[in-house]
Amino acid sequence: MGKTIESIKCSQIIEKFSQVAKKKYGLELTATGLGTDDGIKVIITYFNRYGKPIGIDASRVIAVKYVQEFLQMINNDPDLKTYLKYYPFKVKHLEFCIGNLDKRGNRVFDPFVESIAIVEGIIRYTLVNKDHPTTQYDNDITETYEEALEILKKNNENHGINRGF
Repeated sequence: MGKTIESIKCSQIIEKFSQVAKKKYGLELTATGLGTDDGIKVIITYFNRYGKPIGIDASRVIAVKYVQEFLQMINNDPDLKTYLKYYPFKVKHLEFCIGNLDKRGNRVFDPFVESIAIVEGIIRYTLVNKDHPTTQYDNDITETYEEALEILKKNNENHGINRGF
């Protein structure tokens, strides 16, 4: 089965964004996908980030900036716009996960964030207990995208963050 024009257009925007994400945040694209039903209704991306472990605050900045920059790129692409089921595309139409690994590619443990995920506008920061690494989600912190945005605004940590999405 060949690729559809909408999947080709979406792949192009994901590839373009992955170059920005790599340069700005050191993110390496590992997987992509999309959900379609008479148009693109969700775009899915998975990245890994290698380097110094980060906590909730830095993870929040990356999550919010990632969403804003990706949505801006999606919504400003006139070719892709015709294939979107929803316009403007919003945070609830994105699913992503960023795995945070140390410089050698090893897992990181609480108090550092092992992964950042957004599904349906909810951000989940996963923190893994080193003594019980197989116990999933015990130390997870969740917040809506809007809550994360407000926390950054309140703390004057706008880092170039816009309000629009």
